[in-house]
Amino acid sequence: MKWIKAWLASRLIQFGFVDVSIILVFVGFLLYGHVIHYPFVHDDYIFIVGNLDLQRWDHLKNIFLSPSFSFPDNPSVMNSYYRPVLDVVNKVLFLAFERIPRGYHLFNILLHILNSLWVYWLAARFSRRKFLAFGLSFLFLIHPVQAEAVCAIAGVSNLLSAFFCFTSLFFYLKRDDFHFLGERGSLLVLSLFFFCLGLLTKESTMALPLALVFYELIFHNALQKENNRFGKLFAIVSFFVLLIGYVVFRHFIVRQALPDIGANLSELGMRLASIPETLLMYMRILVFPADLHYYRSVDILQFSFFPTIILIVFSILTVTLLARFPKQEKRLAYFGLGFFFITLSPMLNIVPLVNEYSLILTSEHFLYFSCFGFFLFIFIVIRQMFNFIFKSHAGEVLGIIFVFVSVIFFFIAKEQTRYWQGEIPLFRRTLEYHPNFGRVRILLARAYYFEHHYEAAAEEYKKAISIIGDYFTKTKGSSAQGTYRLLLKEAHFELAHCYEAIGRVDQAIDEYRRAEEMDPSDDRIYNNLGINYLYLGNLGEAAVCFEKALALDPKNVMALNNLAFYYLQIGKFERAEDMIRQVLVLDPKSVSAQKNLEEALKAQGKGQKEN
Repeated sequence: MKWIKAWLASRLIQFGFVDVSIILVFVGFLLYGHVIHYPFVHDDYIFIVGNLDLQRWDHLKNIFLSPSFSFPDNPSVMNSYYRPVLDVVNKVLFLAFERIPRGYHLFNILLHILNSLWVYWLAARFSRRKFLAFGLSFLFLIHPVQAEAVCAIAGVSNLLSAFFCFTSLFFYLKRDDFHFLGERGSLLVLSLFFFCLGLLTKESTMALPLALVFYELIFHNALQKENNRFGKLFAIVSFFVLLIGYVVFRHFIVRQALPDIGANLSELGMRLASIPETLLMYMRILVFPADLHYYRSVDILQFSFFPTIILIVFSILTVTLLARFPKQEKRLAYFGLGFFFITLSPMLNIVPLVNEYSLILTSEHFLYFSCFGFFLFIFIVIRQMFNFIFKSHAGEVLGIIFVFVSVIFFFIAKEQTRYWQGEIPLFRRTLEYHPNFGRVRILLARAYYFEHHYEAAAEEYKKAISIIGDYFTKTKGSSAQGTYRLLLKEAHFELAHCYEAIGRVDQAIDEYRRAEEMDPSDDRIYNNLGINYLYLGNLGEAAVCFEKALALDPKNVMALNNLAFYYLQIGKFERAEDMIRQVLVLDPKSVSAQKNLEEALKAQGKGQKEN
């Protein structure tokens, strides 16, 4: 037994960056390798599959000078972010992989492993302990809460912005290793450059300068050096100048300001009041990741003082406990906790990320970068407690527990990745925890519909209509009611599709009529109503519906062709021919229009089909 311990001790002494890299790459692919074969899901269709702009390279200037749109012709799916670097990265990935999801998943996995290596380097820099650094990087890699950011192709924004932030931190900290002004200046420029890339990838990067200020306050020895004080101050000021420049540029040049946080003061108050609950929830799932799911939300109407009291007690206990720690351990613990709170602050319900009615988005991927600080805090606290309890055996006990916890987390994360193999398991998982989430009911219904589970889809649409109808009533007179009116219309419209698929035409017509009540200006509704009336043999009502559709949109090809078919049925062949030719001008490749034209010409004795 002694020789085993001696061998391990000698091996650990030689343990270095190469060993860490090999382990993290191996475990990373062991955990996430199967995700490479997963399809696109949900937001991936907006940002990748249906994003026609990814194929263009003639508007790079506009990407940096205007807001980002995934579908310029469809404001309902507008990407309202200003994230030009993310757009460029997606273009490069599309150039390499087009619409093959494997390449995008592989990129996410590799980027996650790289970020884990950055965690190792930074933790080793802060603590001067490579085994502590390895534990942090390993936990960062395998923690189940990271699955959302890694498995969702659209989650690359979290991975990429974290990579830029870690790289910026690296160059900022490396400045302390050099004494010449030119070398320190070059490293500062590189640090600012990657900070800028982070800002142009995701807005939450704005918290990084505050994290640097906190770092300097905690590890303030460097500031006490007379010859370094000005350099530190200049570096910090440079970050804030760049940040202010970003905000001004975005507001005046890009013409897209940051979200109006105080637009609704009463709602802002409720969001701020829910921050303690959100913080406790985040800390809980980092320690006990048992209920992870997509579209995680907090209901700001269900306010309670209990989370605030718990957070105050936690703060008092933390300060009391850390007061007993050695100076360096105390600094590390405070820095980790502060880093966690500061970098997470932009996502703590301050920005109005409303999922539905009173449900505010508290996604797990918000934790991707910030969890590094929380893990550092936990590691330091547990290590000191074990040193006190187990004395000389603390290291061995801590190692055993770390292996045990790592195995549990690995398998939880492995299971969590499986929910991303399709939209049905993904949205069903969410509804286990948020059963009254109307939008997710619609998303699940769509997933069922495209998998041809029409009965299941219809049931989900009916539940969604009930939930969203309640919100529609509650928001009467407010701007939010328009959003729920649109959601209700789409739910009725898509439920009608389900009834059509299973042959319940009368019920389909009823649902289209309900959709019409929500939005009588939607030409699609009248066209589809006309088709169902044609199916029932009610030609007159079908014609009325097609004419209404064309009154709203004279270029509605489907309505034109369907009305032409009606005229064929009642023997008005010349009128039918005229309309079909209009269709073929708008859509020369329409097979159904060509067949209708052939029939119209034949009926008039004009010969064979014309091309």
